[in-house]
Amino acid sequence: MAPRFFVQCIRQVHAGAMWFENRLFGAAVERMARCQPTLIEGRQRLTPRELEIARLVADGLRNKEITERLSVTEGTVKIHLHNIYEKLGTNDRVRLALRVRSEGLV
Repeated sequence: MAPRFFVQCIRQVHAGAMWFENRLFGAAVERMARCQPTLIEGRQRLTPRELEIARLVADGLRNKEITERLSVTEGTVKIHLHNIYEKLGTNDRVRLALRVRSEGLV
């Protein structure tokens, strides 16, 4: 990453924004677009609570923030996230957030 972009990245993240490197973000969105039928099926299999948690993850909330917002334990959030990851065939928060955003669920 060029130094000027690195500084810009640090400033944005420090201010509370998220930073995605354009080239990598574009590649991720392209890969996700090829998986669209799977995503639609996955969304239909998510429970309302799982969908709510997936949206909160896409909004950038951490587990502790989700627990406070939903008045549940952190263990409950982790179980829901595990189930969401299984249903959508993903294994991390960034991919989950990208999927939720690509489907316009936020």
